Parts: sequence; C-alpha cells; structure tokens
Amino acid sequence: MKKKTAVFRYLYIGLTIVVIVLIGVLDPNFEGMWKVLETLDFAWLITAFLVLFAYWFTDAVLIKHIASYMYGKYSIWSSIKISLIGLYYGALTPSSTGGQPMQVVYMRRDNIGTGTATGIIGVKFVVYQLSLCAIYIAAMLFAGRDFYIEYKEVFFLTTVGFLVNLALVIIIGLSLFNRTFIDKCGAGIINLLVKLRILKTQEKADAARSSFAKTMNEFHESMSYIMKHKFKVFISFIISVINLLCLFAIPYCVYRAMGLNEKTLFELLALQAFLYLAISFIPTPGSAGASEGGFYLFFGKVFPSEQIFAGLLLWRFLTYYVILFVGSGLVLVEELRQDRKQKKLKSK
Repeated sequence: MKKKTAVFRYLYIGLTIVVIVLIGVLDPNFEGMWKVLETLDFAWLITAFLVLFAYWFTDAVLIKHIASYMYGKYSIWSSIKISLIGLYYGALTPSSTGGQPMQVVYMRRDNIGTGTATGIIGVKFVVYQLSLCAIYIAAMLFAGRDFYIEYKEVFFLTTVGFLVNLALVIIIGLSLFNRTFIDKCGAGIINLLVKLRILKTQEKADAARSSFAKTMNEFHESMSYIMKHKFKVFISFIISVINLLCLFAIPYCVYRAMGLNEKTLFELLALQAFLYLAISFIPTPGSAGASEGGFYLFFGKVFPSEQIFAGLLLWRFLTYYVILFVGSGLVLVEELRQDRKQKKLKSK
C-alpha cells in the first residue's frame, strides 16, 4: 500500500509539472523566460527563500504555542516536523484536507493522545480560518475598491472564497464547542458505516463507538483549555496572521527579484490574499491548475507579459514544489525511523 501511495504521489507531482510546462508552451513569451531568469536580483531571490522559511517557522511556532496550553511542553523541532508534514500532505490532497489528519498521526508518535492532538490541530485550523477572514477584511478595506474596478471578472470568486471560509469557521466552532452536535454526527457516521457494511460486525461497530467516545472525551477536555486561556488563543491568532502574511509576501519578493518596483508590498499582499481565497475552495490537490490560472488572472496586470510566466514559475516553485521536496524527504526519514522503532519493539 505504501508503495502504491508513493507512486501516486510522484505521478501527481509529475502531472503538476506537466501543467506548468503546458502553460509555458502556450505562453507566447515562453522563449524569453530564460533571459528573465538570468537577470533576477539575487538579493531579492534570497529574501524570497527567507520569507518562505519564516512562513514554515511561524507555522511551527503556532503549533508549539497551541500545544503549550492544550498539552504541555512541546519542542520546536517536533513542531517544525509536524508543520512541514502537514504542509506536505496538504499539498498532495484536495483542498489540503490530508494535512491535518496526518499531523494528528505524527503527533500520536510523539505520545500525544489522539483527542488532544486533534484538539491542537482543530484549534490551529479555526485560528487559521479566523486570521484568513481578518486579512481578507483588512485587504478589502485597504484595496477592495481598486480590486473591484480592475478585477470585476474574478471579484466574485474571492467573495465566494471568503464566504466559504467564514462558513467553515461557524461550522467548526459549533462542532468544537457543542458536544451534543458532535455525538449526533459521530453516531450518524457510524450508523451509516454499519448500513454500508463497512463495519460488518456488531463488535466492530461497538469498537468504533467506544473509540469515538474516548477520542471525543479527550478532545473536549483539551478544548476546556481554550476557555481558560483566551488571551493565549488571541496570541495564537496573531501568530497565524503573521504566518499568512509571510506566505502572501512571497509574490512581492518575486516581483522585486525581477526588477519591478511600481507596486507596493501592501498592494501585492492584498492581491495575493484575494488570489488565495479565490482558489481555496477549488478541490484539486495543491490547487493544481487553479493556482496557475489564478496567478495569470490576478497578477497578469502586475507583471509585464514577457515576465508573467517566469513569475509564475518562481512563485509556484517557492510556495509548492519546495515543500514537496523537503516534505517527501522528511516523511521518508520519519517512516524509516518508525520502522526501526517497530522492529526493536518486536525483537524484545
């Protein structure tokens, strides 16, 4: 199964590369791309990588901070590992849905209970959604009028993305703090699995109910920490805002690396926030296709036509392919370490 999963991952990565190549070939200025890349400002390119690393690091700091008031001491190195693994699996799954479950799996390996790990990642997700909505509102106040005038054709996509994320905040908030709602959903899912004969025996159904109840008890116990540490949750929100701003600053670094300086940092932060929301609800792994097309739609008026594809290539490499390379290496190391650990346990 692991081999099949690995093959699928590499096939998917290959497919995304093909998409990039096809876009490049269709771009009439494709031949001039190499000339553009040769004239890049090295200092701004290094800055882009530093901003990317800051994005990874602040994501890890957010995990560590939430874990500190919901679990206890959790090392920054473990937090970095969990962060990168979440980003990696999120890049490989539709709407980044695979990132959070895999983070819970790897946190379990660090001896954090499933319920507590789920709670940590759940709070992180809610804080992330809140910070994304806050950035959208700030961007609309700062550049909404100009954005509507220049991008009427895609303005509605950004609005839909905002509403989808806002709805998620409301739904997740209800599911986090309403135990009755959680229990009804869990019971309904288990009953559905029984009817579909996925849980074929009564023993399996009872085991699933027992496991669900235990996890929910741990989960809600961890949620009580939020009510006791509201200020710390607010600090988590601030960290999450900084984290997203690091991600949204990458296009500006690419823009400056190409020798362009007409647009300000705030203008491109707002534009990237709008793009991020516009493609956030499109259910393709890593937003493949949507990201590339969206970049052309949103940044086509920012980058000159002879530089837009090179800009796309650099932006996509920094925000997507680097995490695939780093994440796949980290997952490989972690799996080898886990295999050794299992072999030692079996030999005892």
